[in-house]
Amino acid sequence: MKRRISILRQGTQRLPRVLGVVVALVLGLTLGLPTVLHAQSLTWLGTATGLYGESEAYGISADGSVVVGWASDNNWFRRAFRRTREGEMQNLGTLPGYDISRASAVSADGAVVVGWMEDGNYRRRAFRWTSEGGMQTISTLGVEDSAAYGVSADGSIVVGAAEDVNGRRRAFRWTPATGMQSLGTLGGPQSEAYGVSADGSVVVGVAQDANGRWSAFRWTIAGGMEDLNITFASLLADGSVLGWATAISPDGRYIVGTGWNAATKRTEAFLLDTAPSLSRIRGNIALNNFTGDISQVPVTVELRGDTTRTLTIYPETNGDYTISDVQPGTYDIAFKASHWLRVVVPGVVVSGVEVTGLDVALTNGDVDGDNEVTLFDFGVLVRNFGAIGDD
Repeated sequence: MKRRISILRQGTQRLPRVLGVVVALVLGLTLGLPTVLHAQSLTWLGTATGLYGESEAYGISADGSVVVGWASDNNWFRRAFRRTREGEMQNLGTLPGYDISRASAVSADGAVVVGWMEDGNYRRRAFRWTSEGGMQTISTLGVEDSAAYGVSADGSIVVGAAEDVNGRRRAFRWTPATGMQSLGTLGGPQSEAYGVSADGSVVVGVAQDANGRWSAFRWTIAGGMEDLNITFASLLADGSVLGWATAISPDGRYIVGTGWNAATKRTEAFLLDTAPSLSRIRGNIALNNFTGDISQVPVTVELRGDTTRTLTIYPETNGDYTISDVQPGTYDIAFKASHWLRVVVPGVVVSGVEVTGLDVALTNGDVDGDNEVTLFDFGVLVRNFGAIGDD
């Protein structure tokens, strides 16, 4: 019997294997209704046999109507199940050559189920189940040993772990178009993926670094795999460690898992908020050839990055200004007042700390507002020379 590789064991060190994912359900209440719309309830889901055996649940649909997991059949074999709120527990079975199966996760609408099957030699194979196609295996990394642990909201993206041709476990992301793709590691030999955001763009799990240490990771399409202990080092200054990440919120912002809390000196669950730190930009605006109160002059500012944010600011009487709540990124920042030429400051890097000293001086004379000082502006001035406004 081939010895099954576990990513949670190396030498005499072992990380506890993740047994499941805790799913938080947020129930919306309609304001203004005088009566209670939903009563509390507890439902025991039973087993596949109805009389004997055991069952465990691991995944739930967005509205709570579909639950998936495993349950014992009449022969006490564990079988993946799917249960609806109205229906009985549906035995999803296994494919030929496999003895047991387990459902790990379900799509938001409850229509797609993913998990794994296991044969008599303890080799696993990831599956994806739909009501139309039933249970089907998904492609591999070259060796038929894999397990699916998470699925995107629409059921089209599956994540988990699979053995490659070198016998090493690798986190994977599968789509119908690309098949199974390895997400790599943090420099070490192995990794596993456990959770995925609703749109499938963010994956979390555990991976080894170059020193063989297991660390929680986040993978994105744009940035690849990153060590959460490095990305969020500022939150771990006391020596705490994020050991492995097991689930992620639908929007990809919140990550949960288990790590070492240096303050309490024990292993604990963690909740990580990955929202980027907002920054401020400070500087001074000078309106050339203007002797009035600059605090009464609106200045339009454009922060041109991946998207463009436009806002209107009023400088202080000495020209100082502040732009608040700026997301990290690189911006070309444009300043424009009514009859002053636009000034653009390129390549301003915002990285979570306050940016200061961004001073600009705007040139007067853009009478017609086309961001140029030309004869047309002079013509406007000549035509209106000597005019007096209403009192």
